[in-house]
Amino acid sequence: MYEHLAFCVKVFDPFVKERIVDHQYMNFEDFLNEIEIMVIMVGHNHIKNNIEFIKDKLVLDTKNICMFDNVYKL
Repeated sequence: MYEHLAFCVKVFDPFVKERIVDHQYMNFEDFLNEIEIMVIMVGHNHIKNNIEFIKDKLVLDTKNICMFDNVYKL
């Protein structure tokens, strides 16, 4: 990631139970407290069930699961 200038990228996946990369968060609330921008790459039910917690973030929703204002979609 360093060679692509992505050294501040933080990740969360509700199905990954073991730390694999640097800046990987195992707790969704901790993850949300550390980010301003979120890119949704997979439409996990975890995101759908916690959608109210991401409404104050700048969101790029690649799976069209967010139905609120201030969301960018592909």
